Amino acid sequence: MIRVIKFRAYEKNTLKGFVDFELTRVGIIIRDCTWHQHPSGREWVGFPARSYTDKDGGTAWQPVVEFAAGATESRKQFQEQAVAAIHDFIDEQNAEVTYERRQEPAS
Repeated sequence: MIRVIKFRAYEKNTLKGFVDFELTRVGIIIRDCTWHQHPSGREWVGFPARSYTDKDGGTAWQPVVEFAAGATESRKQFQEQAVAAIHDFIDEQNAEVTYERRQEPAS
């Protein structure tokens, strides 16, 4: 199971925010993943990466975590579960805000 432990909204192009995940079955936390959504509706999660300067002086990115070659099914399952976990987390946060607003004392 994948659980979101932190979400930081940040919108730029397809990027919707940064996410920290807990892979609960194995006890691993992956910080600073990216959540993207294309205008077509397609969503995906990117693993954290570090920047470096390439030989031409441009900025390039090296993944910190990645799936092994041929791990197609694992990659697909992770993507599906991670995106679902993000939506669950956002829905929970929105429900809490709505609940808190309802609980405010009348002036």
